[in-house]
Amino acid sequence: MSTPNFQINKNLEPVVQLDIDDGLSYQGTYSASATYAVGDVVTYNGSSYVARASTTGNTPGNNTHWQTLASQGSTGAQGATGATGATGATGATGPQGATGATGSAATIAVGTTTSVDNSGTASVTNSGTSGAATFDFVLRDGPTGPTGATGATGATGPQGDAATIAVGTTSSVTNSGTASVTNSGTSGAATFDFVLRDGPTGPTGATGPQGATGAQGPQGDTGDTGATGPQGATGPQGATGATGPTGPQGPLVRQVRRAILATRVRLVLLVLRELLARRGQQAQTAQTAALRQLLLAQT
Repeated sequence: MSTPNFQINKNLEPVVQLDIDDGLSYQGTYSASATYAVGDVVTYNGSSYVARASTTGNTPGNNTHWQTLASQGSTGAQGATGATGATGATGATGPQGATGATGSAATIAVGTTTSVDNSGTASVTNSGTSGAATFDFVLRDGPTGPTGATGATGATGPQGDAATIAVGTTSSVTNSGTASVTNSGTSGAATFDFVLRDGPTGPTGATGPQGATGAQGPQGDTGDTGATGPQGATGPQGATGATGPTGPQGPLVRQVRRAILATRVRLVLLVLRELLARRGQQAQTAQTAALRQLLLAQT
């Protein structure tokens, strides 16, 4: 491409004046392997440059060999969106794809089920996989409903067999031990084994009265007075008189024994009442009275 001759005056670094008599020659995009003459114009990185001297391999931007003609400007504002083009024709239907392999049947199971109060949040989560699902439920309690009407009384059940009660073993422990009553039989044929605690030792009773002195033997005839003999040996000790009868029991001992007996009877009656309540019977007066008399005889 040729243009009329013209002259360029441009401030360079340093200030120079270029006289181009043959015009500018546009060479396109800069190539490092090309040889450029004075006046050749190239574009490089969006800007245009004119050769100031013959050059090969000197990149534009080198002020010794190139002079900037026009620098690349800043990016302009986004232009308005163009009108939408017409819809293209529908393409031909593609061939049918091959049938995929048959998948395994999915399974579903119920996992945990918990509840929250009426203000909580209900949820269902899958703790398994998409192919083997295990659903865990969190259910919300509903509000409490009104109290229902009282149902009809059921029919009276058949009369059970009468229970029997017997006394088994009776043993004792010291006053610091533990008293107990155990049933070595069954709930219908009870055999009570008693472990009773010895009460505290009562006070010593009063000493009985001294027994009566035995009768004096008859006085023998007085013999003639003989000569005084030597002092005889001391005679043997006379036999001890018989022990007198034991005095009457003191009032404190009777009170202690009565308290112990009353405690035993109450304990047995409490155990009997518990056993009878378990069998659903309301009263066994004759057996209770018989057991009381039996306990009194044992003590």
